[in-house]
This record gives sequence, structure tokens and C-alpha cells, in this order.
Amino acid sequence: MALGVALDLGTSGYRGHLVDLDKKGKILATAITMRHPLPGANIMDHLHFWMENGPDVGHRIVIETVDKLIGTMGAKPEEIERVSVCGNPAQMSMFEKIEIRDLAFAGQSILKRLNVKVPERKAHSLKAEELGMSSVRRTAEVRIPPSIRHEIGADALAMIMKTGLMEKKETCMVTDYGTNAEMGLFYKGELYTGSAAAGPAMEGQSIDFGMLAAPQAISDIALGENGRWYNIVLSDKLHPVRSALVDPRTGEEQRLDGVVARGITGTGTVAAMAIGLETGIIKLPYVDTPDRKIHLTNGIYFGEEDVREAGKATGAIRAGHRTLIEEVGVDDKEIKTMYMAGASGTYVDPIKAQTV
Repeated sequence: MALGVALDLGTSGYRGHLVDLDKKGKILATAITMRHPLPGANIMDHLHFWMENGPDVGHRIVIETVDKLIGTMGAKPEEIERVSVCGNPAQMSMFEKIEIRDLAFAGQSILKRLNVKVPERKAHSLKAEELGMSSVRRTAEVRIPPSIRHEIGADALAMIMKTGLMEKKETCMVTDYGTNAEMGLFYKGELYTGSAAAGPAMEGQSIDFGMLAAPQAISDIALGENGRWYNIVLSDKLHPVRSALVDPRTGEEQRLDGVVARGITGTGTVAAMAIGLETGIIKLPYVDTPDRKIHLTNGIYFGEEDVREAGKATGAIRAGHRTLIEEVGVDDKEIKTMYMAGASGTYVDPIKAQTV
């Protein structure tokens, strides 16, 4: 069996899949980190840490994290012969240990003053040993996709390729619903790109009980009888399970399954916002309950500060969409399809996302 690893180096955390290369990339195992290995919650924090502490320190942390992530998937290093990596230009540059200051500073004058040589970020391959990786075969091929611009890195390019956006006959948009919210608008054979500082709320961060998608995370909410809400929680195998039926105003709950929630992820945040708006429990920017909290299972709640954080994220994405649409000069009605990518974009209920 020929094994490979697909890595997504995100701003909020890393995600990896062990795949069977002989069976068209069938996923055999998945592993995620609960946060980014470098300190901070956004790309500027990561760049600042890298420049303050030096590339040797930063790169060692990144590679050690990648090795530990791959090591949890159950394959022996000598069995893994290929690694494919995607991420935004900064994350990819840190993974490769190449110049990142051209991404940290704006304007050519400061880059010239600092004598920064902008590296080529074309598609290429490396050997794992060149990066110091120990979790795969030393001679394993590590494939690095191109980073075209600041807002179109390897992750955004993968999103565009996977959706087949460039072959579409209609006007459409695609968005990676993550911390940096890369997006593209395809119109009359041209692709217009941008990104928005959505922040980590879409990844379940900056929320009081927020967490990345993992077992025991509330991933969705559905309306039940008598105004109660079904809390849908991820099982140990990341399967969504109706865990409890909860009165969002009082917290009174009826347990339905053995999966006990310990937090809420980005898709659950979107669901709480959508159901809250539909039922009138959320009257922006307030929560219309006696204690100003939406009660979920196991003592978890979604409060007014969480509403504001989620609002910042959705507002930033909305602003990005509006900017692209207006700059290109497209009428809203001309956009026939919206493709949703990224961990949140893939698993979120699209109708609830549209509501928010």
C-alpha cells in the first residue's frame, strides 16, 4: 500500500489526512491540532513571533508539530512516500523556512531598506529530509503548490481548482470560510480575488466555549418542539449526534445520547446565530433571554459577547464579498452559485450560513 499525507496548515490550526495513494486518495485517518503551534490567534502574531525569535526557532516548532500530527495517524514513517501541503503564503513560507518579511511589511520602500529579497513561490517539490521531517520516509516527496499573491496562496488555489471555478460558464463566487477568508469572484472568464480579516470565530475561537472541530464539540443546532433546540455534538468518530434537547432560555435539557459536549465549534456558532435570529432570541446585538445567554447542553452557553464576535466574522466576510462585487461591477443577481470551502465552509449548514 502506497501512503501519502495531505496537510492543511491553517492560521487557527493544522489538519492532516493519511491517504491511500493506490485508491485515489482514500482517507484512512485524520488528525488535527487544537490551535496553531506558534503563539497568537492571527497571521500577524505568527509573523511577529517568527521575526522576533528567528526562523530556526519558528521552523523547529512548525516541523515538530507536523511530525507529531502525522505520527498520530498510525502509519510507520517508511510507509509514507508523499506529502502534499497547502496553506496561505505565510504558513507555507514558514513551513519551508524561506523569507517571510515581504509578507509582513507593506510597500516596496521598506523591503528595499531591509534588503529583502522576495522568494519565488512557484510550485515545486522537496525531499522530506530537506525540511527536517522525521515522521515520513526521508526521501518522501513533499509537494508545494504555488502561492500567487498574498491573498491567493496554496490553500486558495486548491479551493479554486477543486471547485472547477475557472471552467464555469456562469458568474460565481468561492470563499474559504476561515480566519483569513480568501475569496474569488469569477466573471466573464476572469478571476478576481481578495481576502477578509474574518478572525477566528468561524473556527470556533474567540467564543467563550469555542473550540476547533473535535469530539464533544457542538457542531450544529436544529429546532425542536416547544421552542427547544436539538444540540448536535460530534462523537469520537466525528459523527454528528443529537445529544440533547435544550430550552435555550432556561437551560433545561433532556439528554438524548451519551455524547457530552464540552464546547462549540465554528459551524455550531453559525447555527446558533441562524436559529437565534430566526426565532427572535437574538435581536442584534442583544440576546433576548433573562440572563442574556443562549443556553446549550451541559452548561455551555452563547452570550452577547459571542454574538458580537460572530458578527465581526460574518461582517468581515460580507464586506469582502461586497467589495469584490462592487469593484468588478457585477449585479448581485448575476451571481448564480456560491461555493463554500475550508473546514467551516465544508461542514456548515449552507442555509444557516445564508441566514447569518
